[in-house]
Amino acid sequence: MDLKSELGRNNDFTSLESEILFSSIYLSKCITRISLDFFATFDYKDESGKKLKLTDMQFNALMILKDRTGEETLQTELSERLLINKSSTGVLLDKLEERGWITRKAKDRRANIISISQIGLKLLEEVSPLLDQQCKEMLKGFKQSEKTELLAYINQYRSQIKKANQELLDK
Repeated sequence: MDLKSELGRNNDFTSLESEILFSSIYLSKCITRISLDFFATFDYKDESGKKLKLTDMQFNALMILKDRTGEETLQTELSERLLINKSSTGVLLDKLEERGWITRKAKDRRANIISISQIGLKLLEEVSPLLDQQCKEMLKGFKQSEKTELLAYINQYRSQIKKANQELLDK
C-alpha cells in the first residue's frame, strides 16, 4: 500500500522527494512502535527476582558499550552515538547503573568512562536472539539479494541526509 492511501490523503505529495521523506518518517515511526511493543513484552529479572523493563534506548546503549568492550567510552561519545542530548544520556545511564547493567568511573572532574557489566552482557545474551528473530520476521518477504540491496539504499540515503543536514547547519 502506498503512503497516500495508508494515511488517507486526498492530495498527491508535492514531489517524489517529499513522498520519500514522508514515507521515511512514517516508516521510522512504525519501526519505533514495533520496537516499543517488542521491549514492552520483555521482562528481565534481576538477581533478587524483581522484574525490570528494558527500553529500546537502554538496549541500544548496551549494544554500543558491548561493541566497545575494551575501549574507553566516554559519556559524551555515547550521547553522540545514541543521538540524544547529554542530560538525557545522564538519566539513561543512571537507570542502567542502578540496575547493574553498566559501570561508570570518573576519568576526570568532567568525564565518565562507561562500561557494560557482566549483568548487562548476560541481558544482551538473552534479548539479542529474540530481537534478531523479530527483525527476520519483519523482512521475511524479502529475498536475501533484496535485503542486501535495501540496506545499500538505506546506507546511501542516510549518508545523503547527514550531508544535507550538515549543509543546512553550515549556512
